[in-house]
Amino acid sequence: MTEETAAERHQRFGRLPARIRPEDHVELVDIRRPEARPATALDPDHERALHTAA
Repeated sequence: MTEETAAERHQRFGRLPARIRPEDHVELVDIRRPEARPATALDPDHERALHTAA
């Protein structure tokens, strides 16, 4: 980048943060499987009773 281009870039954008390169970062992914049914969930019979209650 020439001095003139750098000056124009600075004038237009101000001070920019340092460039971030993909190889500098590691993407973390949670691979745990969710539980089939949360521990706090009602059992199916109890849930059915709540929905059919008059």
